[in-house]
Amino acid sequence: MKKIKLITFDLDDTFWDINPVIISAERSTREFLEGYIGKQEWGSMSDFLIFRKKLIETDSSFEWNIKGLRRAIYQKKILEAGYSQENSEELVDKCYKFFLKKRHEVTFYKNVFEAIEELSTSYSLGVLTNGNADINHFGIGKYFDFSISSYDVKSNKPEKDHFIAAKKKYNNLEYDEIIHIGDHPINDVKGALDLGINAIWFNGLNKNWEEKDIKEPLQFNDWTKIIPAPKPKRLIPVKEGNIIIIQNDDSILLVKRNLKQIRGGLWSLPEIKECLTEAGFKSIDIY
Repeated sequence: MKKIKLITFDLDDTFWDINPVIISAERSTREFLEGYIGKQEWGSMSDFLIFRKKLIETDSSFEWNIKGLRRAIYQKKILEAGYSQENSEELVDKCYKFFLKKRHEVTFYKNVFEAIEELSTSYSLGVLTNGNADINHFGIGKYFDFSISSYDVKSNKPEKDHFIAAKKKYNNLEYDEIIHIGDHPINDVKGALDLGINAIWFNGLNKNWEEKDIKEPLQFNDWTKIIPAPKPKRLIPVKEGNIIIIQNDDSILLVKRNLKQIRGGLWSLPEIKECLTEAGFKSIDIY
């Protein structure tokens, strides 16, 4: 196996237990909405799943567009309560923002922060999620170069798009120089292995490996057990930008690199007009 340069991570059920978070967020958002439109009959989970399936049949993008799907569910309730299509939009926005706030009220598994901080000193890190949690909502986000959601790539893992997009973040990175860590045997493990990416299964529930067609991968169930190997050279994400050069004959007098993420750009000396005037320039513009 080649030296690993990039590690990507799933979020839900890998960094935190998602079930209590979604249940609480859903319950709180329903109560929030009922504060505007009155008490509603929400039905059972089975009713919800049937309705969700019908929505996806009318618009296949709801398979990966979780935001659109949830907004459609709220809008249905609002319209049934007598609101017009036009007047419902503002309330749909409020409901979705409320839900998203509650959806981020997660409890990280023990030692996730410490493990990620330590790993970030040895490897480039990224997030590949089918959900709509934003890692940059948390302090831990500073350790990641990027986060890719299903909405970003218009598909869900185990489809290849998340993994391909991650590889494209860097120059000269091969699939076998990546490790993906996630809890789902198909979405995470199989999705990664299909492209030749190394996979590690986060088995937080200590389940048996039941995918007979897939070799059982390396696994762990405790973030305190993550110990990074000796440090390889860290990857640098691809950046785009322009370089401005002022040259007199064979002498380079001034260079400015205006790369993305470098506010204002970087100047090299000399950068004052007097120097350029003495060099024979009649018309000088400092950008």
